[in-house]
Amino acid sequence: MHYSGILITVAPRYFTDCLGDLKRMNGVEVFHQDARKGRVVVVQETTTIKAQEVGFNRMGSLPHVLSVELVYHYHDPDPGAETRGSHTAPRKELQP
Repeated sequence: MHYSGILITVAPRYFTDCLGDLKRMNGVEVFHQDARKGRVVVVQETTTIKAQEVGFNRMGSLPHVLSVELVYHYHDPDPGAETRGSHTAPRKELQP
């Protein structure tokens, strides 16, 4: 899985319209919003890096979006590993 934190700047006058567009995008969750400054922070979750690029470009092409900035990206190559326990080393008993 790929996770990205993205800062989007919107013309404040059109903030509500743009926010609605972002909320309707698959794999995008609005994390923070500041209508006065026209800023939105979203988290995008996709299965491939190509899907990250496509989503990023779609955000940038929305009407009244002034800028889209990638703030953070994380790739988890095996998102199920935590539930299977494969990420932990075998336990060793402590000797007194």
